[in-house]
Amino acid sequence: MLNSVRFGYYTTRYKFTREITKFHNYAKDYSSVPHFWEDNKKSIKGKSGIPDVIGLMVSLMISLKYTEKEAWNCPIGKAVWLSATNAILNGAESKIISAEAKAYMDEMRKEKNKEKK
Repeated sequence: MLNSVRFGYYTTRYKFTREITKFHNYAKDYSSVPHFWEDNKKSIKGKSGIPDVIGLMVSLMISLKYTEKEAWNCPIGKAVWLSATNAILNGAESKIISAEAKAYMDEMRKEKNKEKK
């Protein structure tokens, strides 16, 4: 009973829903990954059988000389950005969507959905 009272007190005192929203936004920003163009062709993803996370960690260790511990403790957003940037700098085709292009695509998607209704 006492714990329920304490919980109620602290949730109203510290605006619990506002704090949850702030934490959600922080986590979403901290783990944000780049948006990539997707090919309309069938993807060959998954044919190697190697999970994406393992490939990402090995990429950090081999190309960026991270230790195994550093690679596993690297935030996922940072790891994807570093690996993608390293691949582009080493000659891979850039398939990252710019923030402006993403905003334009989202706007076009909204307009298309309005037309359907």
